Amino acid sequence: MTIEESTENMTLADMPFLVRFSDKVGRFAESLGKLATLLFLPLVLLTVWDVFQRKVLKYFGDYLLANGYTDFRNEMYDVLLKILPFQSTILQEMEWHFHAALVALVLGYGYAYNRHVRVDLVR
Repeated sequence: MTIEESTENMTLADMPFLVRFSDKVGRFAESLGKLATLLFLPLVLLTVWDVFQRKVLKYFGDYLLANGYTDFRNEMYDVLLKILPFQSTILQEMEWHFHAALVALVLGYGYAYNRHVRVDLVR
């Protein structure tokens, strides 16, 4: 008689404590993993904003500087630094924190349900 056959007709109250505890931990990991996927949206938005701020605004500022519009460039940067919610260093730190939270929260779900990424070094 296998374990599946012996526990097939048992109710949850009849199961041993460790089996019930394992079931609860598994359901918690599944819920947490699915909920943590919502962190992808702010991570993508932060990354897009950071790239825009670092590349596009820097290109525009360099263009103004090369063409002699230093007063306008300095005024633009003064205004933008007051308006923009975050500067590039803070954005990059927030990106790393979101990456770490995603890995930490989704790792258990991916491993338990065999949906983790495999990297084969030698095939």
